[in-house]
Amino acid sequence: PGVSVASSWPGGEYKALNGTSMATPHVAGVVALLRSARPSLSVTETIEIITSSAVPLGAPQGPNNDYGWGRVDAYAALSLVLNGGVLSGTVTSSGAPVAGAPVTATRSVTQSVRVPTDALGRYQMSLLAGTYTVTASAFGFSPTIALNVPITAGETTQVSLALSAMPTATVVGRVTETNRVDVQRTA
Repeated sequence: PGVSVASSWPGGEYKALNGTSMATPHVAGVVALLRSARPSLSVTETIEIITSSAVPLGAPQGPNNDYGWGRVDAYAALSLVLNGGVLSGTVTSSGAPVAGAPVTATRSVTQSVRVPTDALGRYQMSLLAGTYTVTASAFGFSPTIALNVPITAGETTQVSLALSAMPTATVVGRVTETNRVDVQRTA
């Protein structure tokens, strides 16, 4: 939520305040800006544009418990509306959808967007026009990369990615301790 946001205060003063009450007006303002540029934007498209263009904060990047998707970036969001395209597709393995797989579209060292796949392995993200490298990965699978994916303003580009399962093995054994010290529990 908003931290140290200048806000008007009774008596003609301003104070630095914190919390969702400080962040919400900024996000609402960005929504109004986006809708004024393209009135046909759906709620889902608006959310996707705001989250895709947010400046990531904290770790891991992308959604996290401390900063959510990051700091709202009105300029980047509006740029997506005016000059952006959509990248969408599915991530599968042996024809089955892979849920929760991170899909990353990278344009340069400083420009990348990452979204997880849904329960059906689908993903969608708004990107500025340009050429991207698209990577999908998930635990237990080899990453898959699509190079030179063109994104055109006002168009949707479909890129489906297939992950290959990594080999698995069963490990059998016994764990022992060399200098075992018994700990007695006292009441």
